[in-house]
Amino acid sequence: MCCRSNPRPVDGFYSTYYVCNPSTRQYCPVVCESQKHEKGFEQHFSVSLAYDPLKSPHYKVFCLWLVSRPTIFTANYQIEIYSSETASWKLSGEVFSRMYRHYMSNGVFWNGSLHWIDTFFFGTFFYFNVDRELRMEMRMPVYDEKLYMKPKNFGECKGRLYLTLSPVHSPANFEILEMKTDYTGWSKRYVVNIQEVLLAYPEFDFYSSYQFDVLLVREVEGESPKNMILMRVEDKVIAYDLHDMSFKEIRKVTREYQENVAYQYIETLACV
Repeated sequence: MCCRSNPRPVDGFYSTYYVCNPSTRQYCPVVCESQKHEKGFEQHFSVSLAYDPLKSPHYKVFCLWLVSRPTIFTANYQIEIYSSETASWKLSGEVFSRMYRHYMSNGVFWNGSLHWIDTFFFGTFFYFNVDRELRMEMRMPVYDEKLYMKPKNFGECKGRLYLTLSPVHSPANFEILEMKTDYTGWSKRYVVNIQEVLLAYPEFDFYSSYQFDVLLVREVEGESPKNMILMRVEDKVIAYDLHDMSFKEIRKVTREYQENVAYQYIETLACV
């Protein structure tokens, strides 16, 4: 997994990104925000990990740099790639321009590509094929503009790419979509209304995005396979069964607002 340290005064308030393996407790620093100066960039935009243990013991880290100070509408970007096989960085392709956006989290690795979506859901997202080093675009699902749908979660699970969306004015109701592997569009998998969860926690404000997040869409294997979501409700992490709508509290986290991200645990002895 790819992690970021919290900035400290001793580090000049610059974060460092690490690749770590929870199975072996090994970690390796790969890039620090302060390197933007020596590399000639304005700032880093995203640091993402591409790793498939079924194909190779090696991984790649993709850094999306902002080349220059953006204008109101557009920004120039450059992708730089780190290979664990060669322990070296290289620039990929030319500088490219896109509308200046705030992208949701780091790139999500699925189907051999890294994917980024817009935090505010403005029509398209772009993805980058790791092996071909080719950048492409794909349209987001179409909704009535009055609904003002906002992404709550974007992630991969067991070879499927999921996007969770909710209306800004009704975040406790949401839809879970799945991308088709040939990128021909999205299919709606679940329409979720967590009314029972709201009733169980009446003291919490589910309409505040600072108190409620969808952390992960997860497929659970077994005699009766089922899909679940992990949600953060203020300081609680709740597992919600999408089939029978049951739920249980599984962990407590800090009440202090922060970006919460959940990952599947895949045991591997790969070196970092």
